[in-house]
Amino acid sequence: MEGGVTNGEDVVITAYKKPISTLRKGMPTVDLDTGEAVTSQYERSDVTALPACGVIAEAMVALVLADALLEKLGGDSMAETRAHCEATLAQQRAWPGGC
Repeated sequence: MEGGVTNGEDVVITAYKKPISTLRKGMPTVDLDTGEAVTSQYERSDVTALPACGVIAEAMVALVLADALLEKLGGDSMAETRAHCEATLAQQRAWPGGC
């Protein structure tokens, strides 16, 4: 889709994920209980981010495609949206070389 227009082919998506930044050394911070200056601990926090990223990306693509479909078809209910969809498909079939 580009500008809300598609040619009917499969939608292929390439996504990239920026790694979550992790420091090898702890940073200066303050212990909230004592108020003393301390150094934070080193932790790897990005080990579970990648599997979740695929699920989130897939859900967002589904929402964007559903939004584009509703923008095209409109309707205040599923019955009305389905009727608009059927009318659109019938109109496309009537065109020379239609689906």
